[in-house]
Amino acid sequence: MAKLLNSNLEQTMNKGIFFICVCLLIGCSNKKDFAPLNESTVAESAPAITIENAYTLLIQEKIQDHIDKQKLKQQYPNFKLSPDSVTTLYIEDKATIQTIELLDTIILDDEKAMDIRTVIIYDTNKRDTIIATLQRSKVTIEGEEVISSKVILKNYQK
Repeated sequence: MAKLLNSNLEQTMNKGIFFICVCLLIGCSNKKDFAPLNESTVAESAPAITIENAYTLLIQEKIQDHIDKQKLKQQYPNFKLSPDSVTTLYIEDKATIQTIELLDTIILDDEKAMDIRTVIIYDTNKRDTIIATLQRSKVTIEGEEVISSKVILKNYQK
């Protein structure tokens, strides 16, 4: 009886292995030609992004992060957040940022802080104006000098 069970088990395993091999052969036999990936094809397919656009995205992410923290604080009053200099952004449970407009152009100077007036327009047509301070500093990591960037949000006072 045990020999019969072992024989059936071996046949089932052999059928399973055969099925997997057939699936692999069929799946790998697809003859699509793929061009080799080189720097020129990557450059053509990737959208061009400028340093100014990158800093604009950084400011947008910082604002969204601040709004998310405010909503979290509303839901959980005992939740401790680090002190933040902007406490008056408009938030509502269903309000989301529609657009963010930078009123000042970004001028990149090494190791200089730059204040950028920023208007936040929500999908409810409410607006907030704040100051986004962009701080850049040079940092050496493993012998290579890189530029570190930080965004600090402040209330706008006319």
